[in-house]
Amino acid sequence: MMVFSQAYRVISILVYTVLVGAFIPRGDEVGALALILLLLLSWGAMKAIPKVVLIIALLTAALGAIYLPEVLDSAVHNVMRIASLIIAVMLLSSVLGAGSQISAISSSLFYGAPKKRYLGLVLGTSVLSIPLNFGSIAILGSLLSDQKRRQGDSASIRNASRAILRGFAATPLYSPLAISIALTLTLLPSVSTGQLLSITAPLSLLFILAGFRFRESEVTQAAPVVVGEADVGSWLKFATTVILICMG
Repeated sequence: MMVFSQAYRVISILVYTVLVGAFIPRGDEVGALALILLLLLSWGAMKAIPKVVLIIALLTAALGAIYLPEVLDSAVHNVMRIASLIIAVMLLSSVLGAGSQISAISSSLFYGAPKKRYLGLVLGTSVLSIPLNFGSIAILGSLLSDQKRRQGDSASIRNASRAILRGFAATPLYSPLAISIALTLTLLPSVSTGQLLSITAPLSLLFILAGFRFRESEVTQAAPVVVGEADVGSWLKFATTVILICMG
């Protein structure tokens, strides 16, 4: 237990070093070293694809240090900003998931008409993904995890997972902040934003609506199992936390 506590403390120090390092003068190098140590400590818990990506990134960094050292500084800075963003969203989403209001909110989302719930989750995720990108998965995933802990695996949980993933997948088709839209407009300067979105937005909506045909059948659940109801205060705190994540 003591060894586990010490390892957890080391990981926490590294996490906050990465988070703070991107925003202090000359903190990129320290933060990058902390990030590498953090990833190496997490090597055993990684799946195959993240391991391959990490190996490629380290090899690329080594080659850059040898052949293009002048580019390495800006690359490290960009990586640190992205890493700090990921960590910030994960930490704030964990705080969101630990709140007392989360049970009431998740219950209100996971009971009622299956089609209405699916549509609300898929559209909510898609809209939330515009400012947050992957952070929307973390936030709505906390709602889903809370419900699964209390309810267990079920058709409604699996359909909710499908809705969240499909909503996230639809966002790059129409979001002005998506890299796919940004690159298209950059590489095709003759195409305006309105022209592009007039094509991609209906496609994303069609993709979302097509998901109705690819769901498991489930029974409408009339009443929540948990005590408490999602009042205005619960939703206000939830929305405030989301806004803080966006601002961060």
